Amino acid sequence: TLIHRIMAKDEEQFFFFRTWEILFPAIVQKKVLSFAGRIDRLIGSIFRRGIKRFEFRRFHNFNKMHQIGLFQPEEDDKLLMHIFSFQGLMWFFPFVEELNWLNYFDKLAKPEDRKRIMTFYKNCIKRQAYFKGHKSHFLSKNPFFSLKVDSLYEYFPDCKIIYMVRNPLDVVPSMINMAHQIWHSTINIEADHPLQDLVYEKAKLIYNYPLARLEQAPPDSYVTISYEDLVRQPGRVIQATYQRFGFEITPEFLQVLREEEDKIKSYKSRHVYSLDQFRFTREQIVSDLRHIFERFGFSAGQEKGANRLL
Repeated sequence: TLIHRIMAKDEEQFFFFRTWEILFPAIVQKKVLSFAGRIDRLIGSIFRRGIKRFEFRRFHNFNKMHQIGLFQPEEDDKLLMHIFSFQGLMWFFPFVEELNWLNYFDKLAKPEDRKRIMTFYKNCIKRQAYFKGHKSHFLSKNPFFSLKVDSLYEYFPDCKIIYMVRNPLDVVPSMINMAHQIWHSTINIEADHPLQDLVYEKAKLIYNYPLARLEQAPPDSYVTISYEDLVRQPGRVIQATYQRFGFEITPEFLQVLREEEDKIKSYKSRHVYSLDQFRFTREQIVSDLRHIFERFGFSAGQEKGANRLL
């Protein structure tokens, strides 16, 4: 989310989806709502301010984990909700056997389902490009697309992939806590419910599968970035990524990077939790993902509980 929302501010070079554009993927829908937005601005943004006040009240606790809002850049894999093929459906309908093929999309999806899903997604991007009037690069952030690496290279052969890696002692409790927040508000399960096993297995898969696939991809088509490096020096990390992929760094975007660095330095975590409240121990996570800790030099000590910019 951090690198996505920083790069999304480079609107001369990238276009992306905001949440409302995901909810309304058709061009006519976007144009009608965009026109309504212009009318709202003429009368003082009354409706926009009202929506933001509602979002603050309704999603205040959830926003401590992940900032959401109709006007925020968002993960565009949620477009697949429109065809009931979104991997996040497992948060709402945890039927493991029926939906497990989504976790192993490249291997287990039927060819006709794979074509249907990826073609729909690609067409949504084309509509968004038309709506935005862009001929530049599409910027996407989709953690679940870590399980679609082969499909991405097939349908977007010129794509560039940024693989963000973070200490599993931060990621696992983050994922489980977010899933529990959803489950608690939908199917009302307890915090130590066995469904946590489903999230833990997905977390391990998201670490292992894309790394294995990217090792077989063209070296200039991807880059691996440590979250800790990004938080310490976001400007340097993002500039290096731009240079690797041949993107132009404008003076205006350089100023954006300076401002973002100042914000990150003053950031204070608002959401801290311990592994004690989950079904998994620190020792189990370190054992199961030891190769990740060793490869990226992550600390295997007590979970840090800081810098939670999810």
